Amino acid sequence: MEKSQRKVNSFSVNRTVYLMGLFDWELTKEEKLNNGDSVLCFSRDNETPYYQQLVEIEKEMEPKLIPMWIFIAAVSLSFITFTIYLILFLFMRDNFPTIPYFFAFCVPGMLLLFSSTVIFYYRSKQVLTFIKNEPERLKDIQTRVYELKAKYGKEEKKNQN
Repeated sequence: MEKSQRKVNSFSVNRTVYLMGLFDWELTKEEKLNNGDSVLCFSRDNETPYYQQLVEIEKEMEPKLIPMWIFIAAVSLSFITFTIYLILFLFMRDNFPTIPYFFAFCVPGMLLLFSSTVIFYYRSKQVLTFIKNEPERLKDIQTRVYELKAKYGKEEKKNQN
């Protein structure tokens, strides 16, 4: 038996149970949290003949997005380089020329900040496209899952005869 646990808000419990049921997951336990969210525990029999195909179709439901840690790392590095440049500019400008520090710290900071905004733009665009295409994608996946179950249902009937 394969087990899975999902934390969902109160508005998406029925949708989550439906989607998980589509992939042969059975709801075993539901725990209500204090903030209105629910923790849903599911189990699935991994001995079914079409288990691997079902897992492959299930993986297609997950969005393939740019990882958020890249954005966080770019913003953090940008903040660090700007901070170093400001410290050097404000406290050490009498002792050292500021132009090398500008090119060493401020320019990379600006480039990192620009790249983080580009990353955030493309990630937001990916999320909006994923949400917009969800009904069509869900219909396609439902069709494929029902065809898969029907195909293996017919094969089981042939094997029993």
